Amino acid sequence: MTWFLQAGGAPGLVVLVFGLVLVLSAAAYAFRPERTKLTHLAALALAVAASGVAGLAMDLIAVGRYVSSGEVPDADLARTVLMGVAESLSPVVSAFSLVAVAGLLVALGLRRASNAGA
Repeated sequence: MTWFLQAGGAPGLVVLVFGLVLVLSAAAYAFRPERTKLTHLAALALAVAASGVAGLAMDLIAVGRYVSSGEVPDADLARTVLMGVAESLSPVVSAFSLVAVAGLLVALGLRRASNAGA
């Protein structure tokens, strides 16, 4: 997990903070489902997903700048690009994993709400 955060850099930390807010909010909804909270949760999920995609873009920019700086020997160019792309994907994976966990919690809350109303 620490490698994942390190690979994502600053964008990965933003995703983590937004994602934790989302998961905690979804957990609160699972325990006390109120229909008015669903819009809030949808907006948070969108913010987490968007921050993951933005993190990917920022990390790919960093890889492109580093590779084009001339500091990478030609023999290591392909390996450097592949490793950079792999590391750049970590904010997106984190973001969508957190959105998936939140989605499961919201589904639990919806189930509880439908049982309470039945």
